[in-house]
Amino acid sequence: MYLAGGGAAIRFPLELATVRDLAVAYPGDPGIVISLLTNRVSLKRGEVLYLPAGNIHAYLLGLGIELMAASDNVLRGGLTPKHIDVDELLDVLEFSPVPVPYLAPIVHTPGVSEYRPDVADFALVHIEASADAAAPVAGVPMRQFTLTGPGIALCTAGGFLVAGATASVALKRGESVYITPEEGTLTFAGVGDVFLATTP
Repeated sequence: MYLAGGGAAIRFPLELATVRDLAVAYPGDPGIVISLLTNRVSLKRGEVLYLPAGNIHAYLLGLGIELMAASDNVLRGGLTPKHIDVDELLDVLEFSPVPVPYLAPIVHTPGVSEYRPDVADFALVHIEASADAAAPVAGVPMRQFTLTGPGIALCTAGGFLVAGATASVALKRGESVYITPEEGTLTFAGVGDVFLATTP
């Protein structure tokens, strides 16, 4: 709560700021009102949340990695020029309030954390290494993770040499690569951050 210019107390200033920002970006869009019915959650670096089907959500700002199962039934509730099917939305949305569904990581080794929701569709692995991390080869930090299915690696900071059983590729910030399960145990040599989407 904070005091407005005239001294009146205003509740929910972050939520009201969101409405103001959305009204500027999407004038007249019904998603502006819908935002008042949702939880506004700010994630810190390394925090993850998992939303099962039926939860309406919108990404507002910052860098985030979003994974979802293969599907042809994405529905939109607003904040888009694309088609909005209100009747279908009302049929599938879950309207019960829930606590913020944070997902705790499984830490395999230092610098290798896996986020695994309670579905078999996907898992997210975060590979991170800093310049002061243990560096077993030529001063370059190395991390390893073993694939059990296909994967997509996305580098969001720094650069890595990603090596598997049959191939290797250099990745720098903003680049991604598809990796087949035959590559097995992957070695990530470098400094920065890589996110690996795969199956559990």
